[in-house]
Amino acid sequence: ADAARRYDEKAPDLSKSLVIAFVGKVSSGKSSLINAFLRRDRSTTVTEVGARSGVTTELKVLKLDEHVTIVDSPGLSDLKEENSRRTLERIAQIDVGIFVVTGSADTSQKADFDHLRTLCAKIFLVLNKVDEWDDLEESELHGVVEQWRVGLGVETLYPTCTKGFNPRTRADQGMDIRGVDKLRDDVENFVQAEGKALVLTRVM
Repeated sequence: ADAARRYDEKAPDLSKSLVIAFVGKVSSGKSSLINAFLRRDRSTTVTEVGARSGVTTELKVLKLDEHVTIVDSPGLSDLKEENSRRTLERIAQIDVGIFVVTGSADTSQKADFDHLRTLCAKIFLVLNKVDEWDDLEESELHGVVEQWRVGLGVETLYPTCTKGFNPRTRADQGMDIRGVDKLRDDVENFVQAEGKALVLTRVM
């Protein structure tokens, strides 16, 4: 009975805690997406962004406040490693998984996507860096979106651009943020349905 009471005292109140995991390969722009998702700008970033490939090469756990945790991971293998398991053992569940991809459709990522889906209450698929298609016919991007959507077996894909968070960006270059509002709205709607809207609103 004493052990059970101690566990109850330490266990997080899931109605007041929120865990969002951003998972995607190195250089998929997860750090920029996190900053854009949290309505940050270049001077108020919560996670490092760099031009060199692989700035975030290992799992990071960002505690935004006592209730909200952001997990930034380059892959599910990192979530499985012993060090990562120890880091994550205090997290009772992942509420929202955001799986970030870039470029042409790669169905080899389906296994990781499906596995992440089993770990999360809700998963969202994001195609980041869509500015790569700015110089091409609009149908080219539509085709890639459809390939990812069908290849990973989802109804909805969120095309995003989160350009401009690198601190070494030229001063005369503005931010290029697209598609994040729709993603954030749908995440907030899900979180609200789970009764955790206020928890997320506080850190925005």
